[in-house]
Amino acid sequence: MLRCSRRRLGAAGVSLAVAAAVGLGLAVGAEAGGAAASSVDECAVQDARLEWGFKESFRAYVSGSIANGEWQAADGATYATPSFTFGEGSGAVAAGSATAELLFAGSIRFTGHGDILDTTVSEPRVTLADAASGLLVLDVVGTTQEGDEVAAQGVEFATLDLTAATRSMADGVLTIDSIAAALTEEGAAAFGTYPAGEPLDPITIVASLDPACATEIEADLAAVGAASWVEPALAGAGIVLALSGLTVGGIVVVRRRRAP
Repeated sequence: MLRCSRRRLGAAGVSLAVAAAVGLGLAVGAEAGGAAASSVDECAVQDARLEWGFKESFRAYVSGSIANGEWQAADGATYATPSFTFGEGSGAVAAGSATAELLFAGSIRFTGHGDILDTTVSEPRVTLADAASGLLVLDVVGTTQEGDEVAAQGVEFATLDLTAATRSMADGVLTIDSIAAALTEEGAAAFGTYPAGEPLDPITIVASLDPACATEIEADLAAVGAASWVEPALAGAGIVLALSGLTVGGIVVVRRRRAP
């Protein structure tokens, strides 16, 4: 078992340790109540997994008689109907707030149409900016079903809506279930099949937390309710954890394949 630690995060720059590893940042603004903000702690994730079906109708299309294709889960990802599971998760969550940065291992390769479609999505990263919203970041490479070539790193692939998600803690394991996901403009450009705003399958995250701080996360859930998971003191302190403050170095390159 990995040994993880907890440390104080200053009000001038609340950033989760994993943010540097994936090029993500949380912009933090503190007002007069900055002293309260300094009590925010980083709770390390010892292990985690992300469960996601990607998009059920797309899987049906790929495996159907039109595309005559398949998918392969690899590099730490597995598939069992109806979901892919990305494992080897790491990262951190912030005690006293709903913010988190998580990385997962694995890839999914979709092929079909005589290999005209050959798209791989991999290395999912999840940023939860607050109790209601987040981002799913993916690397996307290959060719779309239209034959366009794509080479994209750090694509802000989907927005995450947690307003209807359920959160629970048991034995130091945090579960966030039924996170709604929708394709972004950048995700649509990289993937090529659906327009921006297209609903994707919901996401579930299961994370084992450092026992030294898991009790604090559990106490937060019990104190404010699993539906909100936001400590009122943070709001009073003027902490701003918004998606506008995220910096994701994603560059999407799409090139149309020449007709043979």
